[in-house]
Amino acid sequence: MKLLNMLLTTIKAQKQVLITLLMVSLLFIGCTSKDQSVKKSQPSLTKLEKQFSKAIKGVQSQPENERLKLLNDFSIKAQKQVNNRVLFLVNYGKGNLYYSILNNDSALVYWQKALTYAERTNDDENTANLNSNLGTIYLQNGYLKTAINYFLTAQKIKQKLKELDENFWSIYLNIGVANMSLHQYDRASTYFNSIPTSHYKSLKFLVYLNKAKLQALKNNQHLFYYNIDLAKRYLANNSFYTNIFDQVFLELSLDFKNPNRLNFIQTKLAPTYHLQPLYIKILLQHASLITKGKPINKEDVTTVFAKEVVTSNNVYTEMAYNDMLAYYFKLKKEYKNQAYFLEKRTTILDKINESEAKIALNDFQIALSKNKLSYENEQLKTSIQLKTLKIKNHRYLTAFLILSMLGLIILVWYILKYNKKNQLAKEQDVTSMQLSLEQQIIERQRLQKLVQNQEFKIKEILTNVSKIAILKKQMEEFILTMNEVTQASSEKNLIKQAKINTDAFFNNYIDLAILASQKDENDLNQIKTKYNTVLSENEMNVLLLILNDYTSKEIAILLTKSEKGIEYSRKNIRLKLAIPKDLAIKQFVFDELS
Repeated sequence: MKLLNMLLTTIKAQKQVLITLLMVSLLFIGCTSKDQSVKKSQPSLTKLEKQFSKAIKGVQSQPENERLKLLNDFSIKAQKQVNNRVLFLVNYGKGNLYYSILNNDSALVYWQKALTYAERTNDDENTANLNSNLGTIYLQNGYLKTAINYFLTAQKIKQKLKELDENFWSIYLNIGVANMSLHQYDRASTYFNSIPTSHYKSLKFLVYLNKAKLQALKNNQHLFYYNIDLAKRYLANNSFYTNIFDQVFLELSLDFKNPNRLNFIQTKLAPTYHLQPLYIKILLQHASLITKGKPINKEDVTTVFAKEVVTSNNVYTEMAYNDMLAYYFKLKKEYKNQAYFLEKRTTILDKINESEAKIALNDFQIALSKNKLSYENEQLKTSIQLKTLKIKNHRYLTAFLILSMLGLIILVWYILKYNKKNQLAKEQDVTSMQLSLEQQIIERQRLQKLVQNQEFKIKEILTNVSKIAILKKQMEEFILTMNEVTQASSEKNLIKQAKINTDAFFNNYIDLAILASQKDENDLNQIKTKYNTVLSENEMNVLLLILNDYTSKEIAILLTKSEKGIEYSRKNIRLKLAIPKDLAIKQFVFDELS
């Protein structure tokens, strides 16, 4: 029960059975990790290592303070000699010593130091073992995410070393337990189902017991009893866990209020009732109230338990006691007392939840710190590797420089001769390139001049469009006047022919003005393709001139129309193209094209 009491603040509120299941897993992994012998990964031992190995064997049967004194002495010697291997062994030993006397906080400190030295010496096997041990302690202390982080690191290293043994799968079991505590039930189930129980009989019982707990948390009574019966089948080979199994069975049968199962466990534990821990006695009294409607011993319920619960200083025992009393007074129909004990239970639960919130925050901070330390450790390892590599490279570089000096004398003569030969060829290439570049510059200047001339001609055409339009109007008025004053038919024919030729000339000039004003032929084709079926030929001409910034008056002159006629065409264009009143025609068309 001491180990159980240490776990009180670690688990999700209302279920003490979760503590039990953690303990089930932790007892296993704790033993396997702690009892693993330190692997000698180095091919030869230093003098200090040999002294340490001999001395530690001589004090195995001595009290803890004698062993601790020896470890402290060797720690001082190792620090003076900067012997990372002995520093690892010393801190590993201190961690094991403190873990054996249930001082988890001190064990945590020294195992973390040992982990640092194991990583520095590239001792992968012990790095994996220490990560597993640290995960075990963090799991006991309720730092679930941090525990998972350490377990995953240990798992990864063991996979790399291809050590898929019982310890490897026990890490899987612990990761599953941690995820179950975090209510990650699917992930926990995946880990439990991945364990090859057929190969490891000692794990089979633990896996089925944890699967039973998982189903209970999911409120699946049928699968809970299915898995608990499987665990019971393998209990004979794991008698060490008998008390834990009975506690799990009793707690969860109370949750499900299954009278048949409660009768079974009561019958089993009744002969040893007075030898049971306080927590189990309370559960058995509760079971008796459910199955028989009366307590096993009324004096225990009303008097004895009240004193023992206070002195136990165990919040989960206190919760179980309040649950039992609430049910007891419910049977007696003393509802005021029932409400009182339910309220007390709620108060305890609130305290547990508050404690767990603090632990969750610390868990997050520790996880962040571990990631930072891992990064710094990787940097340190990289620095050491770089220094080692630098020393080797320095030796190789010295030998290389000696050989290179001899080779350079020969190469310099050859290179000078080769360069002299190629210099003339390069000068010829440079001269040729300069001539080619000058020709390209001249050609570019010629093309730029042609472009400028063309642009100037286009500007002249656009500038003279208005003048030509006015001239056209004057010519039309002149021809109309001549036609009115002339009577001879032959002269009228000449005037008519002159009008046709004049119109053709001016129409060609207007088309030229429209084409010249288009900066992009693609835009012109795109506009005609898009609106040709919507607009008439006259409206299309008006639209093209609007797009080239001609006013209605200028367009009227160019197309020989009245200004009102052009305004009418503008309205038709807006109507056919559905152009909003507050948007310019030019802006609308260019937006459509883009």
